[in-house]
Amino acid sequence: MDQLALEVHASAAYLATRGHGAGLGRLWAAASAAGMALAAVELTPCAPDDEAPGCHEARPGARQ
Repeated sequence: MDQLALEVHASAAYLATRGHGAGLGRLWAAASAAGMALAAVELTPCAPDDEAPGCHEARPGARQ
């Protein structure tokens, strides 16, 4: 494997505790230790629908 794509939601809805934030940091450290390098970052705000529990596709009226 030479590429990996990750989508990370880092809002309070997903990073509710300091432990969650620390876990995200360990993810970056593990990827780096495996020889992976960050190639691109896109920072965008999360819409309320994006922070709602569940799968977008499963919700009535969900964006496609």
